[in-house]
Amino acid sequence: MSDLKDFLRERILSVCMLFFGLLLFGVLAFFQVPVTLFPSIAYPGLTISVDYPGADVLLVEELLTAPLEEAVSGVGGIEEIRSFAERGKTEINIEFRKGVNIDLKGLEIRERIDLIASGFPREVHKPLILQYDPDQRPVMILSLESQKFDFATLRSIADNELRRYLETVEGVSKITPSGGKVREVLIGCDLQKLRAYGLGLGDIQEVIQKNNKDASIGAVEKSGGTAQLRIFGKYSSLRDLQRQPLHSAELGRVFFLEDVAQVSFAYRDEESAARINGKETVSVFVYKSSLGNTLQIASSIRQKLEDLKIPDVRFNVVYDQSDSIRKTYLNILICFSLGAALLGGFWYYRRSRGRDENYITLFSQFPLNFFLVQFVLFISKTDFDIIIACSILLGFAMWLVVYQSLPKEKKAGPGVFSFRNTIGDFISLVVILLSLCLPLYYLDPDTGQSTLRLGVFIVLYLSFSYFLFPPFHLILSRLRGLLFGSYVSVPDRVEGEDGEEDLFPKGGSAYRFRLGSGNLSEKIFWGLYLFFILFGLFNLVRSDKELFYSIENKRIIGIVELPSGFNFSQTNEITKKIEEKIAAAEGFVEVTSKVDPGHAFLVITVDDSKVDGDDFIQKVRASIGDISPAFCYFSRESENSRFKEVRIDILGDDLDKLDDLAKNLGAKASKMKGVGDVVLNYKSPRDELELSLNNHKTSGASLNNSEVAGFLRTAIQGSVISKFISDNREMDIRLRALKEFRDSKESLEKFVVKNQVGKYVPIPEVTSQKEAHTPTRVFRKNKKRVLSFSLRLTSGSYNSVKSEIVAELEKDLPENYYIELGRSMEKILETENRLYGVIAFSLVLIYMVLASYFESFREPLAVIGTAVLPFFATLSVMSLVFGTLSLPVYLGLLLTISIACFHVMRILKTGEAIGTGFRRRSAVIGILALFLPQILFSREGGRFLMEFEVTLFVGYGSSLLLTAWALPHIQKFLSSIDIKSLVPARKGR
Repeated sequence: MSDLKDFLRERILSVCMLFFGLLLFGVLAFFQVPVTLFPSIAYPGLTISVDYPGADVLLVEELLTAPLEEAVSGVGGIEEIRSFAERGKTEINIEFRKGVNIDLKGLEIRERIDLIASGFPREVHKPLILQYDPDQRPVMILSLESQKFDFATLRSIADNELRRYLETVEGVSKITPSGGKVREVLIGCDLQKLRAYGLGLGDIQEVIQKNNKDASIGAVEKSGGTAQLRIFGKYSSLRDLQRQPLHSAELGRVFFLEDVAQVSFAYRDEESAARINGKETVSVFVYKSSLGNTLQIASSIRQKLEDLKIPDVRFNVVYDQSDSIRKTYLNILICFSLGAALLGGFWYYRRSRGRDENYITLFSQFPLNFFLVQFVLFISKTDFDIIIACSILLGFAMWLVVYQSLPKEKKAGPGVFSFRNTIGDFISLVVILLSLCLPLYYLDPDTGQSTLRLGVFIVLYLSFSYFLFPPFHLILSRLRGLLFGSYVSVPDRVEGEDGEEDLFPKGGSAYRFRLGSGNLSEKIFWGLYLFFILFGLFNLVRSDKELFYSIENKRIIGIVELPSGFNFSQTNEITKKIEEKIAAAEGFVEVTSKVDPGHAFLVITVDDSKVDGDDFIQKVRASIGDISPAFCYFSRESENSRFKEVRIDILGDDLDKLDDLAKNLGAKASKMKGVGDVVLNYKSPRDELELSLNNHKTSGASLNNSEVAGFLRTAIQGSVISKFISDNREMDIRLRALKEFRDSKESLEKFVVKNQVGKYVPIPEVTSQKEAHTPTRVFRKNKKRVLSFSLRLTSGSYNSVKSEIVAELEKDLPENYYIELGRSMEKILETENRLYGVIAFSLVLIYMVLASYFESFREPLAVIGTAVLPFFATLSVMSLVFGTLSLPVYLGLLLTISIACFHVMRILKTGEAIGTGFRRRSAVIGILALFLPQILFSREGGRFLMEFEVTLFVGYGSSLLLTAWALPHIQKFLSSIDIKSLVPARKGR
């Protein structure tokens, strides 16, 4: 240490520049590191999407879905295959095990698909393989307002300008405009006149597509140079389109489009609506990809909106998911600043003489270490999230504890420790922390990622603090001497009577606890010890475990689902009534809605000063009442649906029977204890008119199936055949039959389609009609048909779902039909079951570390036997306080074990008196002062850290109390065991 002091004295400026350089790199990295709320997890899934235009649901399932499932099921590493078939399309979602190389699996799947794709019908499009993203909630909602433009113009701006402008933002997966009216050019054809002129809808489409385009001809000579020659043929006005010439080969004459069709501006049939507090608006919904950064996306979009200048149009951000992230970190920053101020004030109060240089160093280390961590994040390309924020804050708190526990060297200066005498203790603490935090990651990367980050970054912070403290302390001392001259430095500890360093001098108000073996009989001690352990184990097993990320906020998400067959207007009316009930509830602030046929999405903001979010949900649910056949589901925005929803899958063969079972079992589950909402995850089969094509007749009439399907789709629904530019904005040109030709079932009997040789064939001649009861989608799970519904629990654990609810539902199942829990639910249960093994495995690792540290088999047993006591005591207290074993509580319990082990290690190694070195009142008060603002004033997003800090503080306090109380008895018990006597003596020869 003297050599280090000499070097610093001689090269003080060089070392200062080194530290300043490290700080500068950290500051630069701080502005480059992406910030998110929780660690981003790339979902290990792929989607196979195949289009089969015109094919019905069952045909798609038979010809595409089942063969594709069979082909890809042999690929290794698959956890689950889920698929659906609908009219004209199928999607197969494949979930792989964690750690699987998705790129390689994608290539293998492509090879398998190519082998069977040659056997698909000719009309089937090429299969697409896409990255699967299960998160479908918008991260931003924008609204468009104008005093000049109507909704139709605003919707055109949203479609043609805003959407294309924002689609380039990195991390955005899609932009979806909603609400308003979509303006288009409608060509309503008179089918009788078309037939009289010898034309069909296909002829009109061909003429418009060929003429509504510009063309580049080439270059021509001009004045010794060249000029490009272009033909401009796009329609510049509606009149140009109306006067489009058509040639009738049958009549041998030319006529105009307006002779056989009504060409006009019109509005597309309403398919969506958007409202804010019941007021109609035009909104744009922004969705992010699975690895997109919410803060970066929101910041980029806000910047782009400032740069996008459209006269008389104002863009408002109605909903921004990044607000929760900003408020969370602002809350953490404010509370930590207040806590640091309280801690500094407490230290200043306890040290009334001179300047306490040691605590100035401890405080000064925090910004240095923070920016060094930022530099590590930048180098490792890791996002800054709340787990890393917790690691830094708690690393600071742990360093205060560790620093006070390290023996100091008087020769090195007040408060400075020696690496030689403390490196073993520090490395042991680091290895214990990693032994606690790493095992869960290997068993479950999703859940274990948080423990891995916590352990690694706390170790990183402690390492920076430990290795940089002596030189940093000496640099500050030297600089203060140069800048301020002489001063008085007070050591942070005073020798106690027994030679132990104490925080309080003799005669002060300090008190010592000497709880030794003489204070309590062995029977009473072991009775209490077993009670603590068994009671803790009981709470560990029975407590609800929610080891996933959750941040509370003011927003509530509402989902409205209606059965198949409900059109947009019906869905819109029901949603309006629900919005009115929501607006009448106490604490309501705002509701934003997006309505589509059969589905609505609501974002509700409440005033948490007037009503709790869960209470608001219950009141709104009671106010809405029964809205059958619609389902209305509410949840907190922070409640990740992959974890909070309990999915019940019913597997079988017959679709009608599956539909009946899902409805009956869903109704039964809704009446069970602990179940809040029940939502069907599918649309019931609907009544429809089915046209069956006769292949022999169509072939004989010189037609094919796609021609018949294309004619019917264009005549009834309309087809977009080209684009039209009006006021520099692009709109669709839609071709369709006039309303009188498509307004009833009888209209089908009058349809005639032009065949390949120019003859007209009546539709009834090549088709047959029948009433059908057809599913809109056929769902499959692992190559078997499935229908499912989801439960939202209001009480009870996930194990109770499996042991009670599922068991009760299985009683009503017919033969060959069975129930399975959704994959996310199975993962939660697997994680819970693994948790006990992880804790046991971590204790084994700790024993191995301590055995090498003490070079003893007996001392590690004393450490672990003592350390589990504060662990189970803290677990019992937290289960009573919070009711659940949440992720922050679990992380705090891991740190409790490490702190307790470190305390016992220091006692055993130094031989300090039990109860004097580690029952230090100022340390407890200091940690409480640091944590108190976050504990008392946690706001939106602050509960996560609050639970973390409460757990750690209770764990630290119980470690101080219980280790001093229990260690003598455990040592006495272990010393009474003669290991040699346990080994049978060898008999003589």
